[in-house]
Amino acid sequence: MNKFTLVMIVTGLALSAQAGMRDIAAQYNADQFARGHEQLIHWVQYTPEWTSKPLSHYFDHVMGGDTPEQTSESIVSAAPSVTLFYNSGQKPKAWTNQQGQAQGFAFDVAAAILTQAKIKFIAKGVPFNRGLELTKKCEGLMTGVFKTKERQKSLSYSLPIVPDKAVIITRADSAFEYKEMSDLNDKHIAYLRGAAFGNEFEQAVVKFRVATLQKPATMLKLLLKGRVDVVILNPGRATVEYAAQDAGIGMEHFKVASIPLAQVDNYLVFCNQQPEINQSILQRINTAITTLKQRGRFDQIMADY
Repeated sequence: MNKFTLVMIVTGLALSAQAGMRDIAAQYNADQFARGHEQLIHWVQYTPEWTSKPLSHYFDHVMGGDTPEQTSESIVSAAPSVTLFYNSGQKPKAWTNQQGQAQGFAFDVAAAILTQAKIKFIAKGVPFNRGLELTKKCEGLMTGVFKTKERQKSLSYSLPIVPDKAVIITRADSAFEYKEMSDLNDKHIAYLRGAAFGNEFEQAVVKFRVATLQKPATMLKLLLKGRVDVVILNPGRATVEYAAQDAGIGMEHFKVASIPLAQVDNYLVFCNQQPEINQSILQRINTAITTLKQRGRFDQIMADY
């Protein structure tokens, strides 16, 4: 994407009033502005979910080459936008910020995939379990979902997108040392409602005492009070730091096990009740995933988190 097109996108989104932007735009002639205007119209029309994004988001995606190709083949034939569900409260994986905008690597990766696949979408943040149920009812697709045998009964999965570490957290003064799944037997464990950390966990969880909650910060508060023995959070240490910050508790009160509970791939998922519709979408999405992985685009996104 050349510098001029970038300027046109920014100016076209009413951002030209920012300092210095008019001077930059003035460097280009009328023909360049006309061509840029056409590109801008196409870009906004087929990526409507980005129109409320901050400026940094436009720079990231434009410079990453994820805007639609300006060819007739890129125009999706009057198809309605699909709903992309994402977990509204799981930093840094996916969440809704204070401005009501979607953030997180699971969302950013899904946005890049759908844009590359030229599929119009509207993002909707919901509690994880609710999003999964809505997806099973064919009301949209969801990002940031792990694969389990149970879920495969009602969901179709894309190719894997990015991996995700689930980590074990205990109180800093706890003598418990996690080494393998069986160490959790008879422990009182808290984790995100609706979460599943692979088939091994699904088989072992019946031996645990489980509390599932919606907010990681609440889990850490319960852990500190001794109400639970262990908290499982994903993805990785970063999510523990976010949760501790939200709970107003210093990280020195917690211990994150050096051995992760699991490293599990994330997927985009669909209901499997409409194969005649979803098969075509799934094929385009899988092609986009392959293309973006080859470009290193997912690595670029993950580097920000």
